[in-house]
Formats: sequence, C-alpha cells, structure tokens
Amino acid sequence: MASPLLRFSIAFLFISLTSISFSQKFGFSTLLERAPDDQTVFCVPNNESNNALLDKEGVTIKFSSSSWLFITASPRWIDDHVKNGSLDDYYFEYAPPVALSDSSRMHHFVDDVHAGSTPLGIGYTGKDVIIGVVDQGIDWLHPDFIDANGNTRVLSYWDQSNSGPNPPAPYGYGQEWDSTSINNGTCTSTEEASAHGSGVAGIAAGNGLANGTNMGMAPDANLVIVESNFNSPNWTLTVADAVDYIFSVADELNMPAVVNLSLGTYTGSHDGNDPAAEMMETLLDEKGGRLVVCAAGNSGNQGKYHQQSTVASDTNFVWFNNNAAGALGANTIFFDLWSDNADATFDFAIGADSPGPNYNFRGRTQFHGATSSIGAPIFDTIWNGVNRIETIEVYTETIGANYHMQMFVSNVDSTNYLYRFETKGTGKYDLWSGAWLGYNDMVTVLPTIFEMPHIIDYVLPDSTQSIVSSWNCSEKVVSTGNMKNRSGWTDLNLTTFTGGPTPGTLSENSSKGPTRHGLNKPDVTAAGDLT
Repeated sequence: MASPLLRFSIAFLFISLTSISFSQKFGFSTLLERAPDDQTVFCVPNNESNNALLDKEGVTIKFSSSSWLFITASPRWIDDHVKNGSLDDYYFEYAPPVALSDSSRMHHFVDDVHAGSTPLGIGYTGKDVIIGVVDQGIDWLHPDFIDANGNTRVLSYWDQSNSGPNPPAPYGYGQEWDSTSINNGTCTSTEEASAHGSGVAGIAAGNGLANGTNMGMAPDANLVIVESNFNSPNWTLTVADAVDYIFSVADELNMPAVVNLSLGTYTGSHDGNDPAAEMMETLLDEKGGRLVVCAAGNSGNQGKYHQQSTVASDTNFVWFNNNAAGALGANTIFFDLWSDNADATFDFAIGADSPGPNYNFRGRTQFHGATSSIGAPIFDTIWNGVNRIETIEVYTETIGANYHMQMFVSNVDSTNYLYRFETKGTGKYDLWSGAWLGYNDMVTVLPTIFEMPHIIDYVLPDSTQSIVSSWNCSEKVVSTGNMKNRSGWTDLNLTTFTGGPTPGTLSENSSKGPTRHGLNKPDVTAAGDLT
C-alpha cells in the first residue's frame, strides 16, 4: 500500500513559555492555564505506586506497556498529583504534527496482485481485511467509499476533534460513529480541512465506482477511519490510541488490519523508543494479522536542519540564525535535542557572536552540566557588560534510556547576532531545528580560519535523519519513502500539475534516514508525488 506524501500544512500549537509550572514540562503550564479540565491523553511510568494511584482515583488504564500506563485525565488532575507527590512523573511533549496513486497501480504491479498472477496463484484485493486510516478524516459521501449496494464501506469513524456525546471506550474523548449513522446520514463528522485523508483512503482502498477507473490498492477492504485532532496536546499519544482503536475494531470482527499513518512530527527522539512507538510495538507483538505502515516524511528538500555532535574536550559549537517569524514568538530560537542517558555527559552554554566581517564574540551564559537540573528549568542570561543580549530557558528530562533537552531563547538584543550552542567535555547528541518548521536555521556558510580561528571547532549541520520521529523509527513498523509517480496530470478542474524528474525516481522531498540509533529507514519506497 502506498503511503502518499501530499501537500501538507503545519498545525503548530502556540505555546507560551513565559510562565512556570511546578510540573516543569515544556509548554504544560500553558495547557494547565488554558484548558485545566479538558480530558487529555497522558501516560505515566508503569510502576506499583502509579498503578495504585490510578486504581484509587478510578482512572482507567487504557493500555499498558512495559514502561508506560496510558490514561486520559485532565491537566489539573496531573498537576495536583505531581504537586502532592502521589504521581512521580508523566509524559508531556511539544511535537507539532504534519499531514504527510492511476499509474501507481502499474508501478507497483497492483493489477497482477489483484489477478493472482504467478507466482501468487490467488488474487488479493483486500477482501475481509480492515484498512485503518488515521488522518484528517474522510469524505464518506464519495462514491469510492460506498459499495455497489449503496452502503458505506466505513465500518467505524472516530472523530478525535469532536467533543460529542459518544466517545469510544476506554479512550474517553472524541465522537464515535458507526456504519448505521453514516448510512442514514446522521454522522456529522467529515473531512473539512483538506482532502488529505480522503486521498490517502482512496489510494489505499478506493473501489473505483466514482469514475470506473481510479481504483485503489485494496478495493474490497473495509475501512475504519480516525480523524486526528492536530491541535491536541500529547498528539502522538492520540495517534497511538487510534491504532489501538482500529485493531480493537478488527478484533471484534475477527479480521486482520493494516493501519496507515501518513502523518507525523519532525521533533522527537527519532529512535522508536518513545511512549507512542512503544505502545504500537506492543500492539503489533500481541498477535498476528496486524501491520502499521507510515510515511517517512516530506522534508528531504528542506536543507540541513539536523546536527549530530560527538563532544570533544575543546568547545564545539553550532550557530543558529534568529527567526523574526518564529512559531514560538518573533525573534526566538528553539531546538529539540536528544541523547542516550549514557552520552549525556557534556556541559553546554549559549553564546552570541556578531556576524561577519568581524565575528566578534559578544558573550555567553555559564556552562551547565547536561544532567545538572533534570526536571527543573534552567534560566540564564547572556550579558555583554551591563547590556542584556538574550534570556534562555532550558528544559531537560530523562525519558527511559533517553536524555531530552529543549532550548528556548527570547528577548534577543540584536536580530543580526549568530547565537551559538556550545558543548565541551564528553558525550554525544542529536538536535533538530529549522526555519521551515518555524524554528531556526543553522549556519552552513562559515568564515575562514583567518577570519575566526575558533571556527575549527564548528560542527556543521547535515541533511540526514530528516525522517519524522516516533513510530516511523520503529523496526516493527513499515516506513515508506516517496517515489515520483507521474510527470504530470490534469485534474477535473482542468488544472495541470507537473512533477519534474522521471517517474519511478526518488522524490527530492522524500525524507532520509537513518534513525538516531542507526537503523536504516525508510524500509520501502512507494508512489507519492503526483499520484
């Protein structure tokens, strides 16, 4: 099944970073202030004390993995129990999500599979199989999603963005619709933001009844749709809930299921060991007849927004350009850094330099140990004499075997300065930023050693590890790259689209691996561009 990488729109959560919460999680204080009693997805460490607390409080454990207990609770409940010491920790992430083929059937020999050509011996069309699509919804009125008898092919539709009267158990949020509601027209959920989810579902399982030509990969499959809420806190955990939901529906019907995830986030650990990925891996290990297929990402042509550094005794550094239109506020700097706990042995500081031709050093914060303030924010300031250059907030935490840092810089004195992240000592880390994400580009054009001798310690960013994070980096999930499908096409509005490179070649937009731990990803490549 192809995982298309269509036109995407980034739905950033606006996070205010000026207030402090006792919970010490990046952005949680804003959620607590704005929606203290909204039912929100969380997970907490799987230990005896947390199990006892949830049982005492009557909080349903939706799912448990070896490391995490997955729950739905209010931010106020989380905050209250952290403050009184009855809850030892919880998972909260800032990970903005993104929504990430007629001739594609030829490229992937789909007609041969349908016909059961040698060596198959039997045709496969998706009959008695469920395809689950987690995306921006579906236009269930489209003829390709209605069978020859006029009945919907959508068995179930969970709209996570709709606070309706019928949230599915045990998740406790959203609105669930069954096929009866869709057939009688009482279902009010449908794709509205774009046609992305309908396009993905059509490529996966459209039956071709709309025009008799454009049939999908599995035209006889049943559909289960989850409309993801791209504005949800802890968004990746809602996707994990969606996968669990689809497999549960399939279990009730005694059918195998394939889940398509053509969405993801470019921040995160990029190692497949985060809670959402762990939950999906547990679900895949539980029984056969389950598969998760995901898009690797659409950022292969976005430049060098990843940096990996093996820390040396000398002070290594990388420069960030200011972003006047930053997603977290004008003239701010943000990056997301991950390391194994065993490699988080470095010290770090933030500094500032004036740009060329002089490249004068303007000042730096003190150096802090990477693990010196786990769970408690570091607040620091760069001074040049009595002049404040910028203020810094650093949020660090350990998540299982991982060390995580998020750096936020605001109140910059000069928008022309080059802001440096410096490390010394030992260890290793990977970080991601990028103006295209709403953050900051790293500098790739450097002064000569004669202009700035210290430039020998500069660690350049690169264009590897541009894949989306979380489940996409799991060895148990099929990650799919993006292949050029056609050189062009004309839609029903007589609008012509062209694609440039020869069909069958890798799209320049296709994200690249490997994962942070060196796992080769993506696993396969499928038709995406111009499908």
